Amino acid sequence: MRNEQQSNQAQPQVMMQFSIGPVQDFIAQARKTRDLWFGSHLLSQLGVAGAMEFQKLGGELIFPALDKQVTEEDAPNIHAPNKILGIIETDDPNRVAWKVRYAISGAWHSFANEAEGVIQESINPGTWKRQISDFVEFYAAWTIVDTTPYAEVLQNTEALLAARKTLRDFRQNDPGVMFGEVKSSLDGGRESVLLKKDKVMQNLASFGIKPRETLDAISLVKRLSKHIEVGKEKEFPSVCDIAFLPFHQSLRKNTKLRNIAQSYYGKVQNFGASRGKWREDNFNTDKYDARLFYERRIEDFLEENFISATQDSEAVVEELQQEITTAMYAMYESMKEAMNQDKGHFSEPTPYYAFLLADGDRMGDHLRKIEDMASHQAFSQALSEFSKGADGIITKHEGQLIYSGGDDVMAYLPVHQCLAAAVQLAESFTTTMSKVIASDTRKATLSVGIAIVHMLQPLEEVRQLAAEAEKKAKQDRNAMAVHIQKRSGADQMKVCIPLYQEATDALTELQLLIEKTYISSQCIYALRQLHRQYREMEKTSDWLKADAVDLLIQKEVERLVRKQQPNGDLKEPQDSSTTLTEREKQEKTKEIVIAILMKAYQRTGKPIDRLGQLADQLILLLHLQEMGGAYEKATEH
Repeated sequence: MRNEQQSNQAQPQVMMQFSIGPVQDFIAQARKTRDLWFGSHLLSQLGVAGAMEFQKLGGELIFPALDKQVTEEDAPNIHAPNKILGIIETDDPNRVAWKVRYAISGAWHSFANEAEGVIQESINPGTWKRQISDFVEFYAAWTIVDTTPYAEVLQNTEALLAARKTLRDFRQNDPGVMFGEVKSSLDGGRESVLLKKDKVMQNLASFGIKPRETLDAISLVKRLSKHIEVGKEKEFPSVCDIAFLPFHQSLRKNTKLRNIAQSYYGKVQNFGASRGKWREDNFNTDKYDARLFYERRIEDFLEENFISATQDSEAVVEELQQEITTAMYAMYESMKEAMNQDKGHFSEPTPYYAFLLADGDRMGDHLRKIEDMASHQAFSQALSEFSKGADGIITKHEGQLIYSGGDDVMAYLPVHQCLAAAVQLAESFTTTMSKVIASDTRKATLSVGIAIVHMLQPLEEVRQLAAEAEKKAKQDRNAMAVHIQKRSGADQMKVCIPLYQEATDALTELQLLIEKTYISSQCIYALRQLHRQYREMEKTSDWLKADAVDLLIQKEVERLVRKQQPNGDLKEPQDSSTTLTEREKQEKTKEIVIAILMKAYQRTGKPIDRLGQLADQLILLLHLQEMGGAYEKATEH
């Protein structure tokens, strides 16, 4: 009788929140950018699987925004965060949580099983199964929705989930520790599952696995993304490809240089075919393999692409590889010499690229102001709209999106495009989120961290550098922090730039001065030296604190500009009835430079601080011009 009475009663509404992990460490463990992308993509797909299961059980999703008609075929194109929030009518939330967990676990095992089918002859099956089984972390918390205000129910649910995460699931000691198995080169907490046999090691190169690389099961699933269903159609450029873009563009513009490059490419193709065969046909002259144009990356290309006859002994293979390597370097030097004859100076493509991380500011504050589920769903929908748009923005600026979920973005771009991409992302975020944020609150803003790094820098370190830049930007909020780490070991350069309209407009104008060489590098460094001098004088001179210092700095900046000899040359005004002399053109140029510098200088804050910010931005832009367009600059002489 009691059970019948309970079944006739309305089931309570329950707010449920789920979290999927691991996140940061899992994503960061990557040697290749494709590893990084697939780690983010995989977590996103697990989130989609959990959200779809919650909807199937009758739940109403609040976050992420997911169409109720979405199918499994649509899932690969959906970006979802690792958190799920929704409301469901149930008297057994524990059963709901387990079903969502099973759906997430099933999605993970489908990826893992497909990867295992590709490489099963090269792995230790016991270690593989153990590592795959204990990978996914899942946490759930829920609160009964009654007459309590929505914001309070949400806050209680989030607090419960945070408390649940502090209670780690107990796991038995790893058998690998007892037997001394070789550790994974990407995750020191797991052992390698690769079998160390000569035949196995020869086959691994086709999967992008280096001979000395030791990988655990989780890292292997990421590395094999190109060979399993979800990744087969995904063209994913390497950081080398992205850094190579300015050079490639110069080849498209210059017929002679393009012909030299195509001739070199053809020689490499024919040489490989005559000594064995290339593993893949990468010789499309509209899409060069960038590694062949970097002296230090040629061996990486050979290691991954060249295979010898199966009957060759190890000694024969080694001799053949040495012969090919020597010949490849000779062909590369021949290409350099031909380009030198055409332009007088060959400059290797820039080895630097930009890694970008972005995150919304004060999102917790905005969420706490939400008073009902409908408003929260609208908020989630706006985040989804921004996330989808981020892909287009990064693509427009010739970059590659790694992850975009909610208010988070991860991508890498050519150096010369990174600032413009960051500014447009910030503008898109503010415009999109303003539709769902109350007018009496602070507007939604985005903070962006950018690391400019060498292509040989380990990805884990690169991501950490970008995270440090993002942290700096979030201290100021609505800002873009750029950290430059040169391969030479020089001190890291760090600049933080506000992202409000006036500041970004000024940045664009300063960038124009650098590109057109209207301002010399000597003048730029003189501005920084001027700032240092004023900073030292400020410590002992009370008069520098007066308003007069503002006017004094403006006059000093004007003096330095008029002292320089700009390389740029303004076009004669169309409405001018007289022809300007060379001296008049230079004076006109200097007037424009002064006006732009003064516009960038006139901001809030102490005059000396503003002078320092102006100098830092100019030096940053100068570095980006040199690092992102080295080839064009060299060939102008």
